[in-house]
Amino acid sequence: MLAIVLEALAKVGPSVVPGQNPKPTGWGLNVPKLPSQIVERPDFGLLGDFNLLGSFSAVGAVTAILLVFTLLLADFFDTMGTMVAIGAEGDLLDEDGTPPNSQRILIVDSVAAAAGGAASVSSNTSYIESAAGVGECARTGLASVVTGVLFLLSTFLAPLVSVVPYEAATPALVIVGFLMMTHVKGID
Repeated sequence: MLAIVLEALAKVGPSVVPGQNPKPTGWGLNVPKLPSQIVERPDFGLLGDFNLLGSFSAVGAVTAILLVFTLLLADFFDTMGTMVAIGAEGDLLDEDGTPPNSQRILIVDSVAAAAGGAASVSSNTSYIESAAGVGECARTGLASVVTGVLFLLSTFLAPLVSVVPYEAATPALVIVGFLMMTHVKGID
């Protein structure tokens, strides 16, 4: 809401205007304004629209294998870091600092990532933000189910996403990064 008011008063405008050099000032991705509709039926047209072998013919087998390997490594280390951080937050690590049932967690995360790709959506993975729930004793999975249902319901409010400029999310990401770094003090 503040961004809409700021744009109305200061007329900041976009930082990129077609045919001109980018301005050092202006909104980066979208100019905040009230959408014509607040609630809208979500478009699930891409759901399940993928071609498993089509990428190999477009980019070549070696490139496709390297892409898959890169995503695999990134997802693996992201999940390992998240497991350790959430386990530390919930005091769930064993005496060696290892999360219990690591193999099961990695398998579930891998299946979720593959299912996300098959559904033509972003890769599903565990997030460090889950530490907030675990720190408040959300350990059975019910909190995750409730969160998932609420996210599904929020798809009807997708037009509101266009109101929020990425400049508004940046401070929140800095705070999340700071919270992630609080576990550095435990490194020998």
